Amino acid sequence: MSLPRSSVLSLFHPLFRLPLLLLLLLCAGFQVSSASGRFELHILSMQNVGGRLQSGACCDGAPDMTEERCTVDGCDTSFRVCLKEFQLKVSSGPCSFGIASTPVLGGNSFSLPNTKRDKSRIVLPFSFAWPRSYTLIVEALDFNNDSSSNAIERAVHSGMISPSRQWQDLNHNGPVAQFRFQVRLSCDEHYFGFGCNKFCRPRDDFFGHFECDHNGNKTCLEGWSGPDCNTAMCRLGCSTDHGSCKAPGECRCMYGWQGDYCDQCSSHPGCVHGSCVEPWQCLCDTNYGGQLCDKDLNMCGTWQPCLNEGTCSNTGPDKYHCSCPDGFSGVNCQSADNACLSNPCVNAGRCVETSQGFECRCSPGWTGPSCSINVDECLVNPCGHGGTCQDLVNGLKCICPPQWVGKTCLIADSQCGWVRSVLRPSPPASRDRWFLISKMVPGGKAVVWRLCFLERLVNPLLTRNYQPHSPLSVKVVYANECNDDPCVNANSCRNLIGGYFCECVLGWTGQNCDMSCEDGGRGRRLDRFTCCLLWGRYEDVWV
Repeated sequence: MSLPRSSVLSLFHPLFRLPLLLLLLLCAGFQVSSASGRFELHILSMQNVGGRLQSGACCDGAPDMTEERCTVDGCDTSFRVCLKEFQLKVSSGPCSFGIASTPVLGGNSFSLPNTKRDKSRIVLPFSFAWPRSYTLIVEALDFNNDSSSNAIERAVHSGMISPSRQWQDLNHNGPVAQFRFQVRLSCDEHYFGFGCNKFCRPRDDFFGHFECDHNGNKTCLEGWSGPDCNTAMCRLGCSTDHGSCKAPGECRCMYGWQGDYCDQCSSHPGCVHGSCVEPWQCLCDTNYGGQLCDKDLNMCGTWQPCLNEGTCSNTGPDKYHCSCPDGFSGVNCQSADNACLSNPCVNAGRCVETSQGFECRCSPGWTGPSCSINVDECLVNPCGHGGTCQDLVNGLKCICPPQWVGKTCLIADSQCGWVRSVLRPSPPASRDRWFLISKMVPGGKAVVWRLCFLERLVNPLLTRNYQPHSPLSVKVVYANECNDDPCVNANSCRNLIGGYFCECVLGWTGQNCDMSCEDGGRGRRLDRFTCCLLWGRYEDVWV
């Protein structure tokens, strides 16, 4: 009976393609085996000295009554094997597990080698779960007489056997003949277990990705898991709720989720200042509103639009209002009506109106838009020799370390061996010149500020008067007062005798250029000399 053409064509309808494809894949993916194992028997040797049958008759001819041997011809020995279920009392029923025979293997007596292609080997395949216990009937027959009445010997063996590569040796010692044989049970390829009924074939395809161990257990290839090793292991950290994979190491996000690990939801399209907990949400950040979180609810805090100290108030999404101080107007208080009317400058600052509002010109010591910030004069480190600076209003105070004095700790304390009286000796001497010295320095040049530390071994001298013509004369010591960088806001420092001169930048004055000048004025000062009593001679030096 054939199907109508329309019925055959309907099988290729799109509705039938997917089931048909799956059926073809199943047929290609699963192997149907004709046998799960095999029972093997190998004849090793036969010994029938008399050449007789089980009945006592000769295989071929009458017996020699003298020697009790058959004399005409020997036996043409073959074997027949019957394998059946285990029986305590062997019946004559069918060979349920299989039956097979060998060709003629030899005459009355013979021995055979054990080779795979030997004709003495019998293989009985089976396609069922092997029960382990069995009954085996082995008959030695004369080829010319294949009836049971012409059998040479009959061996019956019942026992248990499991799959193994090793052979079991069995012997039969009958009244007429003796023969040896061996048996073993083997599973077919890809079959395992005591019953050869566990199937495992290595594969790496749609149906699984695994190897098989010696027990037939599946060992998944790297990156695969599951009973059939067909479940891919996703990227480490991939969300089990929102991600999946078809190949190891992947992390494919479900609809509405994103990120390397599919743990980030996708916000509503167009969401500006918002986030989500579930896909397609737009949960607004603080100070934002609207369906797309694109409305600023805190314009004052975000943009600070009010100028000139105007007060800002939020009035709605993307809306605000500026309350302007006296003298200012406009949406953002940007227009100055009379900016200085409210006296915005503090600390004696002077207010000057500008096109943008006003500008405060601060008095010395103050800065900032409204002159409310005290200038920190200590930022430039004016105190020399490690002195500690204390900031004051429009000034500073230096706390000097021992042996140093002065506003910026640049004057040496006379108690450490420095010149107390500052004179300029010039010959001829018209009057006494005297100095109070606590340490004596041998002739030579030295920097003043190091004398106290370099000449510790010099013996002290008593206070006394020294004349220019005495063995001890005046020596002026070279000293550079600019070494300590006393100038604060200056273009340069010029060394003088007994002091220094700071070339102040525009707008600063004072000895150290640390005082602000009104309207950018300049300061000037005069040179001075200093000298120190030493051994041997004197020199004039610009200090």
